[in-house]
Amino acid sequence: MNFLQRFEQYLNKECHVSSSDRILVAVSGGSDSMCLLHLLIQLRMDIAIVHCNFQLRGHESDEDENFVRQQAEKYSIPCFVKKFNTSEYAQTTGVSIQEAARELRYAYFEHIRQTHQYQLVATAHHADDSIETFFINLIRGTGLKGITGIKPVNETIIRPLLFAFRKEIEQFCIENQIPFRTDSSNLSDKYLRNYLRHHIIPAFEQLNPAFRSTMLRNMANFQQAAKIYQHYVSHELKQIAHSQPDELITVSIKKITEQPSPTLALLELLQPFGFSPDTCNEIFRTLEGETGKEFFSTTHRLVRDRDQLVIAKKTDNQNVKFYIEKDTRTVAHPIRLNLMEYDASDY
Repeated sequence: MNFLQRFEQYLNKECHVSSSDRILVAVSGGSDSMCLLHLLIQLRMDIAIVHCNFQLRGHESDEDENFVRQQAEKYSIPCFVKKFNTSEYAQTTGVSIQEAARELRYAYFEHIRQTHQYQLVATAHHADDSIETFFINLIRGTGLKGITGIKPVNETIIRPLLFAFRKEIEQFCIENQIPFRTDSSNLSDKYLRNYLRHHIIPAFEQLNPAFRSTMLRNMANFQQAAKIYQHYVSHELKQIAHSQPDELITVSIKKITEQPSPTLALLELLQPFGFSPDTCNEIFRTLEGETGKEFFSTTHRLVRDRDQLVIAKKTDNQNVKFYIEKDTRTVAHPIRLNLMEYDASDY
């Protein structure tokens, strides 16, 4: 099969796209997104372009925007563009520049998708992106889910280029004379993803020339293991947590502690309610402590009530008390505190 045929097969089989679907295509102007755009044009799909100008590279960002607008005009494709003050957003929210751009990007995609009635948003993530994401998650700390790679479908987001490596995509652009722009920030090693791309993965390829293909097989195996794990977890959690009137959830402490891995069971149970791993560990440490201890996520309140944990949605007018146990030195939630003890006689 040629590249277009492989793309069409992956689009239909893995992304579950039909010929009647209206697709919003995220186009940055780089080789990956320009390849994706041209493949969808060749398949005569009903598409529109969406582009985000994050204003992080000065004039270069504006040139990318102009290039994408020109491509949309050339092929008479609807085009949606928005400028973002990404640096200001990152500073206000306290997230990294990369995370700020991600949040702004996907929120805008979803807004345009809903407003203009598109079924799907297509992004140009490819096989190399998936491998890099594996290592990023591994370095930062992750569970099984974090080493399964990027999924071809995530709700309304599809990634139909995951079957291909970066070199194949660039070769397709060259052979088909598809113009694209090069993001200068991709050449910098100050970003973890770029450092992995330029140094770590090539080092593995010296040990195994087929390393990239091997990694795709590994991640496919991890995906299958994750499905089995999730099936087991879902079955077990039904025995532990029970819905009550007034949208309360009760969790049996006895059944939690009887699990082969109680901390992991508690983590899987509480993460959907917004409790972080650190908070889950704090909760686990208090299972044998005093009753009445409370914990909070951004959306829910958890209290230990004798032999069970009770989870409820937080309300806007809720009066909240927070308790800090003796000898505690660090508090993660609801605010981050570092505590130090001083002798009163010094003051």
